[in-house]
Amino acid sequence: MKKSIAIAAVLLLVTLLQAQAPQEMGFQAVIRNAGGLLVKNTAVGMRVSILHNTSTGTAVYVETQTPTTNANGLASIKVGNGAVLSGSFAIDWSSGPYFIKTETDPAGGSNYTISGTQQLLSVPYALYAEKTAPVDLGQASANYYGTGYTFVSATDTAYKLILGLSQVISVPVGATTLLQTTGTAYGTQFNAWALLTVGLFLDGSLVNPGGVCLVYVVTDDNLSSGGGTWALNYPVALGAGSHTIEIKAKGNLQNQTPLTIDNGGSFGNSTLTVTFLKN
Repeated sequence: MKKSIAIAAVLLLVTLLQAQAPQEMGFQAVIRNAGGLLVKNTAVGMRVSILHNTSTGTAVYVETQTPTTNANGLASIKVGNGAVLSGSFAIDWSSGPYFIKTETDPAGGSNYTISGTQQLLSVPYALYAEKTAPVDLGQASANYYGTGYTFVSATDTAYKLILGLSQVISVPVGATTLLQTTGTAYGTQFNAWALLTVGLFLDGSLVNPGGVCLVYVVTDDNLSSGGGTWALNYPVALGAGSHTIEIKAKGNLQNQTPLTIDNGGSFGNSTLTVTFLKN
């Protein structure tokens, strides 16, 4: 029987370095074996499918890759850059919804015993923009960083602000605003797990769907090896003028360990990036 894959984050941050968008998008997943143990520093076989309309819909694109997990069991790939089995990654993202299905063989072959499917809630913006009106990048951009450690306990089931990630922005006329946030959360107890929900708030309201990431954190005898990362990319058409952007997080009553979101420590910063794209 196929088992579920633990998704740490879906990365839809596609960097535009030239006028034409690269036909690929980043994706990360935490890989576990049938016994629930992290598959660390190991080449794993992955088959990735982009499904149209539903989680069991028609596969418009299928590829395989063989990434190597890191010390945290995290596999990182660029979808669109693998061995193509069917379809083309030149997908019309405007005709969604689309779902991403991953099948994994922890032994590195093609005996895919782990599978998971989830909706691409945040459109791969750079790829979508290539098929819509041209944009000029870098009209205005600002990076904001966490200003201190943010602690999230199991009883913190209401969203709390990640310190430093609250900004009032002034949107120019005729611009699309691209909001991006990244960060890492760590457990504070040995041999435990926890689930963190990170949310994007716009003018006081949670952006949902599309503005939520789930971060799964597992610790062992080395707390620093059990971090979970998030990355969220959200393009939005805002009216000209002032808007408040906030990045918040909440815990889960089932969590076995409190979490700390690292800001400025040895493991880096959480970030909020605001970019205005001129149509």
